[in-house]
Amino acid sequence: MTQLIVANRMWFTNFSSSGNNVVVKGIALDNKTVADFMTRLENANIFSVVNLDTIQHKSVQNIDMKSFSITCNKAN
Repeated sequence: MTQLIVANRMWFTNFSSSGNNVVVKGIALDNKTVADFMTRLENANIFSVVNLDTIQHKSVQNIDMKSFSITCNKAN
């Protein structure tokens, strides 16, 4: 999973797994970074479905960022 990260543009804050679902939470510099990460997840062939649950504005040390949550379904 860490090999799929968009370096220096996003950071993970939480992972959780339940059955075939994996939830990835993090912060990113912008919407494009989140979209690029989702594309990398889809192209890795680890997951059959990748869905953006939420994306919200978040200020981190006075820097405007995006907080996100993505749910992935493991490929069979």
